[in-house]
Amino acid sequence: MPPIALSYARSTRHLGLALIAGLLVGCGNNPLGLQPVTGTVTVDGKPAAGVRLVFCPVNASEEAMKQRPMGTTDEQGKYSLTTFVLGDGAPPGDYKISATWLSAPKQAVIDERGSVGTDRFMNKYAIPDQSGLTAKIDEDTTELPVMEFKLPRRR
Repeated sequence: MPPIALSYARSTRHLGLALIAGLLVGCGNNPLGLQPVTGTVTVDGKPAAGVRLVFCPVNASEEAMKQRPMGTTDEQGKYSLTTFVLGDGAPPGDYKISATWLSAPKQAVIDERGSVGTDRFMNKYAIPDQSGLTAKIDEDTTELPVMEFKLPRRR
């Protein structure tokens, strides 16, 4: 190989290795300061499986405002917040929360509007600005207080 071609090949290989190293180092940082956070949901005093919570930031940085940490409860009513990767948490800050509990999360069928089942809460908590649900996550938060819901009475 001519000296110029060999030099170019080495430079390209070194540049590629530097990019990979930069990506690997970048994968380990936490620019939003995500806090692993868990919580519990009960409905009428009992653990509720399948409640989906979406946390909407209030007065946060531009980057944090783009994120919507969320979690779905298991059989014990427990959830872990996820922003990017399962269970990675949420950025510190104040949040308004939406909550939905679909009637058939396991065997759900999507209807013509793209809806899956019906919300057992009758959309009472579906809009974060109107749900009345809030949370504050700081650098020391690992578990949020229990969220207690009452099923709305059907009319």
